[in-house]
Amino acid sequence: MKRLLAAVLLTVFGFPTVALSCEEFIAFSDEQASEILGKIKTLDAGDMSTVFAFDRLLCAERKILRDSARQAGMQSNIAAIRSRALQSALFEKDVLNLNVMSKENMTDEEVKFLNTTPLISYHVRFIDPEKGCISLYDNRECDPRYVVSVSGSEVDLRYSNQVAKLRLAEKGELKGVWSNGDRNKPISVPVEIRLD
Repeated sequence: MKRLLAAVLLTVFGFPTVALSCEEFIAFSDEQASEILGKIKTLDAGDMSTVFAFDRLLCAERKILRDSARQAGMQSNIAAIRSRALQSALFEKDVLNLNVMSKENMTDEEVKFLNTTPLISYHVRFIDPEKGCISLYDNRECDPRYVVSVSGSEVDLRYSNQVAKLRLAEKGELKGVWSNGDRNKPISVPVEIRLD
């Protein structure tokens, strides 16, 4: 039912929802959630039962449990856990906000851009959890010209000629570089996406 509702919301209103990445929300007691979160920090790659439990916790009914699972997952030493936590965090966003940062040796155009555009925003139109992508244009599929894709701890964004390459940082945010793709007035600036 939740997947049907998500499809209706997406088709009629263009609203992405968490239900697109979770078949259904799952109830967890505080004790169950605490046990799983405790195991994630010392998780061994062969402990598949905890890996599966972590994946289920990312679909917990309570947002605070989903947030806690993501935070723990992003600190994991297992790449698959970090990637799944990152994907889950991005899939809950309606808008991807890239905070523009300063850098050394900025061109005049880049300084002007930073002063006039401290935030670059892209609206999420569609989420395909199986392909691990977010559409920034089409409401039905991930168009490769307007897409965000997740691979491991890295995120690639493309919106027409604009591109960004970001990587999960130690403190749980995405950091990378955004470029406007303009050959005449090229701009390339550091950017950050907060995942909290």
